[in-house]
Amino acid sequence: MICKGLVLLIYKNGRWDLPKGGIQDNYTKKDNALKEVSEETGLDKKKLSIKQILPSTYYHKKTLSQKYKKKIYWYEMSYEGNLADTTPQTKEDIYGCVWFTPKQLLTQLENTKEQIRYVIDFWLQDQKE
Repeated sequence: MICKGLVLLIYKNGRWDLPKGGIQDNYTKKDNALKEVSEETGLDKKKLSIKQILPSTYYHKKTLSQKYKKKIYWYEMSYEGNLADTTPQTKEDIYGCVWFTPKQLLTQLENTKEQIRYVIDFWLQDQKE
């Protein structure tokens, strides 16, 4: 999520994260991504747009009865609104939405999951080229 050269992270379960959610049957992957970002951050969905597809990542999820691999689809998005438009979705344990400069973003990578670091590193490298 990018607005005015800043990147938005959410603070969830004691870590910095990127908005994401499960794909619902009646949505395309891109529409679902826009919906999830809007729900988790409070940003107006009509002011969100997808700029590019980023690399997908995987993680293993374990339930009481089974273990499976989940794929996460990532997109670079832009927001054509005000930075103050954020409202964290506390019912999903999101307690912060903070805009970072790319340089500030690097200082937050230690407090993220591996797949988040991978996507952010990819995006940062893409910005240098």
